[in-house]
Amino acid sequence: LTDGNMGPPAVLDQLIAVGIPIKVMPPGKSMADAQQLMLEAGAFFHREKQADARVSQWKADMTKVIAASKLWANEPKPRVVMIHFGQIINNYLAVTGGPANQLITLAGGNNVLANSHGMERLTPESIADAQPDVIIANEIAFGRFGSARAFTQLPGVSLTPAGKDLRIYMLTE
Repeated sequence: LTDGNMGPPAVLDQLIAVGIPIKVMPPGKSMADAQQLMLEAGAFFHREKQADARVSQWKADMTKVIAASKLWANEPKPRVVMIHFGQIINNYLAVTGGPANQLITLAGGNNVLANSHGMERLTPESIADAQPDVIIANEIAFGRFGSARAFTQLPGVSLTPAGKDLRIYMLTE
């Protein structure tokens, strides 16, 4: 199983040629896409009932989340940056769209880098210029530092309201 992010093509051709099945399941760009992926995985593993039940529960839970998010719809929205550590190229990336942006919006935040697509390489200047009130870091990025205070060592972070107030949180994946 793969999300399609693998290669090179010659190696994939070799794997297929020796009889290793490869199933590509693209992750998509929305919660609806993720739900469809779960249904597809359920079908692939012959667990349709379990996948259907999980997606039904997910939809019911999201209905509650969306209703609850209306409580703060008219409140000021904190500026949020979500940071991912790219292990392969060893740099920090801003998660700028898709489900991450939807989560930030549902939680009442404003993804200040949402106008980009997918992921954008972060520089100290781009972090400082974004001036986020809150930074959400994936488990790998946060884990490299171990605490919000230590995370401010990432260049540019200490110059932001999030860094100054230690509003840096780990998103467990």
